[in-house]
This record gives sequence, structure tokens and C-alpha cells, in this order.
Amino acid sequence: MPLDTLLVLNELTPPSLIDDLKATFKASLRLPLFAQAHFPHKNEKITFTAPQNVIVRPDKVGTEDDYKQADVISAWTFPENLTSVAQAPNLKYFQGTSAGYAHLPKTPFFKSLPENSDITFAHASGIHVVAIGEHCLASILVLYHKLQHAIYRGRAEKEWINVHSDPDFGKYHIKGLRGRTVGIVGYGHIGRETARLAHAFGAHIIALSRSGKKSPIGGFLMPGTGDEQGDLPIAWHSSQDPVQIKEFASRADVVIDTLPSSAENVDFINEEFLKAMKGDALFVNIGRGDTVDQEKLVEALQATRGEGELEGATGTLRIGGASLDVTTPEPLPKDHVLFSLKNVIVTPHLSGHDENYVKLVTEILLRNTASLRAGEKAINVWHGP
Repeated sequence: MPLDTLLVLNELTPPSLIDDLKATFKASLRLPLFAQAHFPHKNEKITFTAPQNVIVRPDKVGTEDDYKQADVISAWTFPENLTSVAQAPNLKYFQGTSAGYAHLPKTPFFKSLPENSDITFAHASGIHVVAIGEHCLASILVLYHKLQHAIYRGRAEKEWINVHSDPDFGKYHIKGLRGRTVGIVGYGHIGRETARLAHAFGAHIIALSRSGKKSPIGGFLMPGTGDEQGDLPIAWHSSQDPVQIKEFASRADVVIDTLPSSAENVDFINEEFLKAMKGDALFVNIGRGDTVDQEKLVEALQATRGEGELEGATGTLRIGGASLDVTTPEPLPKDHVLFSLKNVIVTPHLSGHDENYVKLVTEILLRNTASLRAGEKAINVWHGP
């Protein structure tokens, strides 16, 4: 499989990535092609020259000629002007730039594929583990140390807070992660790196997966991250068994939802799950907003402890707090109640915005290109031969 011409329908950040692409997609004839690569957090653009067979379109739209030439495409999705496989007769490999790919089968291009299509489709799962894992730990620690109150009120009130007597704090207000049980819903790449970090803080890990059994993981693995063999959880629970789901929810001091969006996962975190959770448990969602019954989640976050009820009691619709990087809908409407709850951190779906994002996607692309050229199987494949 030659794989000579690459069409990049995303930004190349940093621009030095073009050198890696030049080394892989070589051409005997090189014509100048100018494109712009954007730096995050900077209002500057760099123009560089690419070889003829590395076609870079950071505006995410190619030309008809681009599509005819390309045997490799790197993009988040198919552009609106690429609606049929007939437009890309040489395409053999599509590298998605996101971990999720539920949006791709809905496109006209994908629907035009014949049943015996020889195009390999790969996702970018595994590239987010460092950024999102750290985001999970950071938000848990913020809530356990009540830093959200100190940050917000310090900025709004502009005065020193007497934590000894303040109702938002109390003299001994800090909870530690050491010795707590952290439950990971969906023990994939992100879940395993989050588990590794939480375990380093002294937390016990339990996992909720489809099989409910210890299992290794493959695909793109960053060295030194994650839990490749599945050794960290002290207990595994099956998401297919309602009894095991309830047991999982009731054991966890922190529940971390890493589930992708799918018909099966809609409202997986429902009223029954929330009632099974401890009354002081934290809920972290870095998966997808539609995996949670958000109305019931709001009720649980607003609920207060009943008379004589233990703080960590289960069986009532009450939890201690939440960190939500994903919601339904997105963006969350202005003045939504979640923005006003003191025990909630809402972030605008930013946990995976790693400065090395495109570099890591490119690493998968180059690795897969080499494998496919050698007649070997690519990694992170979700559709194809």
C-alpha cells in the first residue's frame, strides 16, 4: 500500500510537524503550497511551504483535486464538499483527530461507502489521557479542599475569609483523597490514566466496564501512563448487571464518568445510580453530557441532608458535589442553575485541550502509515479491513 499523498484538514500546531510529514510523505517533485498554522493562546500565524504530496488545509476544506490525489486524510470529519467516496478514489486511510467517532457514520461520505470498502478508519483515543487525567484529579482536589469557594469569593468579595467560622469552610474542612474509593465508569485509556494518578494519591480504584472482568488495553498508549494490564482496580463490576452497577455506585467516594456518547449510554447515570451513590460522594464527568440524566443530577446536587441522616448515607437522591466538563446541551445556556451551585465546577469542555494534541494525533498517523505500508494492522481502527 503506497500511501503517498496526505491531505491534512486540520491545523498543524506546532508548524515543525511539517518536517515529520515531509520525511514520511516524500515526493520527487515538490511544488510550493502555502498554508497557515495557528498557535493556541497567541495572535500569530506562520506561513510555511509543504511538499506537493503533503496538502495542508487548516480551513478544513479541500478542493476536488485534493480529494482525487489523497490516499490519506487527517481530519475531524469529512468536509461538506466531500460527500461521496467517488470523489476520493485513492483514499485508503482516514485518521480522525478525536477519540470519538460517532459523528462520522452520519456523514454523506461514510454512507456512500460500499460494503467491501478497503478504507481504514482510525480514531485518536489515547492522546487525551494526560490532560484529562490531570483535569479529573485537579477538580477532585479543588472540591475536596473547597478551593472553589476561596477562588470565587476572594475575587468577588476582595477580602480575607475567616475559614474557622465561615459556613463554606469550617476549621477542618479539607478531605483527603488518600484512602478514598474512586470508581471509574468505563475503564478505557482515560479511565486508566486517571486511575493511575488517583492511586498515586493513595486512593483505592474500582472499575465499571462492560465485562466486569480484568482486561488489558491496546491501541495508542503513551509511555508511563495508564494501567495497561488492568492491575489497579481492587474490584471490577459489570455495566450489564444492575446489581453490580448499584454495588459499584454505593462503594465509590468519587465516581468518574468517562463514557462516550452512544444510544446505549444515554442517561446511564440515572436517578437509580445517583440514589445508590453516597450522600457526600463526588461526581466527575469528562465523558459526554448525554450519559447523565442532568435534571436528576441537579436535584441530587441541590438536596440537603435529612434530619438524623448520615452524611455519606445511600438511598436518597443526594450527592456531595460535581465537576462537569461536559453537559447537555453544550454550550450550557447562560444562567443555568449548574453555574450557581456552590458544590459544582462547570468547565466548557476543555479538559482535553492539550498543547500536544495535534502532535499526538500526528504520531498515530505516522505510526499507522508505516504499519499499513508494511501490510500490518493499524492501531485505533474502528472501521475497515
